[in-house]
Amino acid sequence: MQISAINSLYASFIKTTQAQTSSSAAKTTTSNDAYQLDLSPQARAMLDNPSNAVTKRQMRTSILDLPENQKLNQDIKTLEQKLNSFLISQNIENLGNYQFEYHEDNTISLNNSTYNKKEIETAINSNRELVSEIRNVLAESQIAAANDLQHQYLETRERPDIKGDVAKTETLLQRTMSSQRILSNIGGYFSLNQGKLNISTVSSAQNIILM
Repeated sequence: MQISAINSLYASFIKTTQAQTSSSAAKTTTSNDAYQLDLSPQARAMLDNPSNAVTKRQMRTSILDLPENQKLNQDIKTLEQKLNSFLISQNIENLGNYQFEYHEDNTISLNNSTYNKKEIETAINSNRELVSEIRNVLAESQIAAANDLQHQYLETRERPDIKGDVAKTETLLQRTMSSQRILSNIGGYFSLNQGKLNISTVSSAQNIILM
């Protein structure tokens, strides 16, 4: 499944959340307009409520521990093993910090500077089966992250301190849509650090606390 194939899911989600918000909320102007455009690390940090974000995050079940994501969890572990084994087979150090990006032309690039950057890119891109597996895991991960964010939005919207409050409902909607855009923008990023595979969409979604 191509990464681009899930774009319609994000568009559908945004339309759904907008339709679920009252017309009065949609007309409300809040101070959170920056969430719509700013995708910097600072903006991502602003998505958390600083007063209780740590506690809420600790209470959240890990995305990969959810029953519906058990296959994804196993797929990530399998890909981690294959990536490490492949690097070793190519006599490439597998305990470095490698920041990768998947591109829609089915190629992988290394975004951080290493002395053997070209060697690693050439090796991975020559293994089309491995690239296809990376593509599929990234797509599955992006869908799981988007679904997790949608569930959080629906649950948060029904909280007594949010439900019926036009301003808070609009803020929640804007933060949700902005978070979805962030997840869409980082859908192709993953890293291998000291042999540990990290999928950016999963780790980022796990750290987002909407309200």
